[in-house]
Amino acid sequence: MKVNDLLKLIPSQTFRDLPIETKVDTQVKKLSGEVIFKLILFSMLNSDKLSLRIMETFLQSAHFKSLSGCDILDSRYNSICDRICTINAECFEKLYATIFSIYNKELKEEQALSKTDSTYIALAAKLFGKGMRTGDVTGAKIHAGDQYSFCG
Repeated sequence: MKVNDLLKLIPSQTFRDLPIETKVDTQVKKLSGEVIFKLILFSMLNSDKLSLRIMETFLQSAHFKSLSGCDILDSRYNSICDRICTINAECFEKLYATIFSIYNKELKEEQALSKTDSTYIALAAKLFGKGMRTGDVTGAKIHAGDQYSFCG
């Protein structure tokens, strides 16, 4: 799927309601919450290395302007940085929950996809690094074990 296809699945009403509800666009002229979300998504999917300079380049590109529907997008990397630092994260949390439910229905996998807290992943990675020790303490062999579960 391309960025355009992903964004078409999100109802435009979502982009109108969430900023009002979370007050994310209060006193903002250029870089609205919708534009920042689309810019971050577009940059993540179109670049191996994500940086503010790359996001600035994408923001000024004709491809992103046509994708976002805004013709007048001209901001520097420091403006993008300030906006990302000060934007209300609650808007992105609610947007994530909305998108997650939409994509689950679209993929017909309501039971297959599940949300995982990054704490679980970090904990598993630390345990995986230590491994399971067998044998005596001096010549212990380290084994790695993991378990998988699938829904559906």
